[in-house]
Amino acid sequence: MLLLGLCIASTSIHAAGFVYRPVGLKLYQADEVVRERVPGGPIKLGGYVHGLSHVLRDSLSARPAGSGFAGAVVVIVRPGQQSRCWLVTPAELPTDWRNALAQALDKVPAPTVQNGPLALAMKFEAWGGAGAQPEGLPTPPEWLSVLGGPAQAPLKDTDLDRLWNAPEAR
Repeated sequence: MLLLGLCIASTSIHAAGFVYRPVGLKLYQADEVVRERVPGGPIKLGGYVHGLSHVLRDSLSARPAGSGFAGAVVVIVRPGQQSRCWLVTPAELPTDWRNALAQALDKVPAPTVQNGPLALAMKFEAWGGAGAQPEGLPTPPEWLSVLGGPAQAPLKDTDLDRLWNAPEAR
C-alpha cells in the first residue's frame, strides 16, 4: 500500500485532464520474498517506482496529447543494481517514442536487491486513460513466448532468469 501511495503522489494533472496517472503496482512474487530481497524495505523500492513514474510522466508531458490509453511498465531487477524494463502499451504508439521511453526507464538507478531477482509492474493511464485496466499481471508481448502465456504469480526465479533474456520492446 505504501508503494501505491508513493506512486500516486507523482500524478501529473493538466486542466483538460491528466497526462499521466499511476493506477497500481503489481508484484510478481510473494510479499515475503519482496521483503527479503529489498534491503531497507518498501521505502527503497518505493523510491525506484517514484523514479520510473517521473520518467514516464515527463515523457508523456513532452509529447502532444494523444488518445487516452492504459499501460504498464514491467521491470525485473537483479542483484548488482541491474534492471530491464518492458512496456505494455497499445501497439499503435509510435515506435520512436516507445524506444526513447524504454531507454529512459532503463536509466533509472535500480534499487539494491539481494538473494535473487525481483519483478514488478507499475500500471498507469495516460492522456485521460481508456477503459479499465486488465485484471491480473501485465505481461509484455515479449514474455508470452517465454512463459507460454500470460504471467501468473508467483513467478519463479528460473522464470525471471529466462525473462531477463527476453527481447526488449524497442
